[in-house]
Amino acid sequence: MNWIQRKIYLYNVTFGLYMLDWWERCLFNTLVVVLMWFIFYNGSRYVTEVSKRFSAILSTIFVPYLVPRNIRHLW
Repeated sequence: MNWIQRKIYLYNVTFGLYMLDWWERCLFNTLVVVLMWFIFYNGSRYVTEVSKRFSAILSTIFVPYLVPRNIRHLW
């Protein structure tokens, strides 16, 4: 039994999938994949929004110090 087979076996035993029929196991795995997709998709959207807000906050704080004094009036 190689590493991948052991992980699949552990997954089946942990969630009790070994006692289900093939179609019930397929349905459960489909629901898990859809749930994981929603979590990762919405998580990535949240992280991008937070990073945009954070970069906007940092730019308002640090940009006046980074722009030379002679062109600060253009900013």
